[in-house]
Amino acid sequence: MMAHLRVFHIDSGRKYFSPEDIRDLIGVLAENGFDEMEIAIGNEGWRLLLDDMTVETPVGSYTDKDVRNALKAGNRRYCDSGANEWTEEEMDGILSFAAEKGVGIIPLLDVPGHMSSVVTAMTLLGIPSPSLKGSASAVDPDNAEAIGFAGALVRKYIDYFTSRSCRYINFGADEYGIDLDGVTGFARLQDKSNYAYGRFIDFANGIADHIIAKGAVPVMYNDGMYYACDLGGGMLRREIVCSYWTAGWKGYDLAPASFIAGKGHAILTTHREWYYVLGREGMGKGTPSFTYEKALKGIETIPEGTVIGGGEAMGSMLCVWCDEPDVPYGDREKERVRSMIRLFAEKNAKG
Repeated sequence: MMAHLRVFHIDSGRKYFSPEDIRDLIGVLAENGFDEMEIAIGNEGWRLLLDDMTVETPVGSYTDKDVRNALKAGNRRYCDSGANEWTEEEMDGILSFAAEKGVGIIPLLDVPGHMSSVVTAMTLLGIPSPSLKGSASAVDPDNAEAIGFAGALVRKYIDYFTSRSCRYINFGADEYGIDLDGVTGFARLQDKSNYAYGRFIDFANGIADHIIAKGAVPVMYNDGMYYACDLGGGMLRREIVCSYWTAGWKGYDLAPASFIAGKGHAILTTHREWYYVLGREGMGKGTPSFTYEKALKGIETIPEGTVIGGGEAMGSMLCVWCDEPDVPYGDREKERVRSMIRLFAEKNAKG
């Protein structure tokens, strides 16, 4: 691993960005000393369709045409921007351009949560009740065909990206079932009357093992890493890098960074005070979280490498999210994102 990795994330899973938009950002990152760009392929929407979309699971086989059409329908239902998917040729062009600029690409393939389009697609493919307790985005770990489909789909994309020399693969595993009323998905998995957290850990380890076998480094967000400091589900692979973004909030009991680091995981600090949700603005009382102004303040005051709760980081990630995907990505928003990147580099000059 590099001495200190500098990463920029764009939430292209929720919002469609054109290949030209992505290449523009890669150019800005190269000019400002960033090592990697994390591109959300799967984060509610499913942004990339490969040339062969056939999916094979232990239970069923799904044709290229059926999977392609189901995912397109899932994307349209989530947020229809007209152009909803990149082709493999377009992605190859993005990867080639990034390589020319010296910027690596980290795909985010969020699983088993944040999979709204995939959950819809599975329903259209005839997989019954694929989601957890009616969640719009979390796959039910006790539904063998649903979790098998989700895993097979993600492995297919791991194979594609590692064949293109991507060094890191982020499989997310964050905010699982957070849209459920009352109790979040991780807490449900840890219910003593039906303890299923071990199945989540086994699933995460299976995805990590596949990434490792392909010669890349697995990354996941801290949410599901020993949720509530629970070790009853077993240990995660030590090779998994923890993308640590928040210590949680009331009712969302995440393990401290020190606890996760103590289990042998490197920390990639993804500090929430650097977050910008596209289109949000303001600093006053009552303004929403993750506004542009708050992100600038976070970048100004919180140095690169800072981990919430303390500790050492092997890298830092600056993030732009698209929780409201209908927000236009016009000239003002493009310049805001470029300004964040430039300010982060300016405030954290590399020696």
